[in-house]
Amino acid sequence: MRYDPIARVWFFVEWSRAGLDIRTLTREMAVENIMKLMEDATCWEFVAPPRRNDYRRFPPLIMHCVSVIKELLGIRAWWVWTPYQLARELERLGAKRIFHE
Repeated sequence: MRYDPIARVWFFVEWSRAGLDIRTLTREMAVENIMKLMEDATCWEFVAPPRRNDYRRFPPLIMHCVSVIKELLGIRAWWVWTPYQLARELERLGAKRIFHE
């Protein structure tokens, strides 16, 4: 989830078997989603690196949940294939776990 202060709207991005789902949420819907994420998920705060000019000319050969999230976040670590590896890479890049005890 991400809040855009200029548009004053929350964006919710989810990857599933059905594909990529990007929705805008009202404040109430965002609070409801955040509460559910706090209970059921590991949440990360991460500032994506600036986009580089040397964009990849082709998509990854194998698209899976981790590869889609890596593309959204601008992470180019080819060795990251699993959610566990993605979590370790996020930590290495300075991401912080939020909403945990």
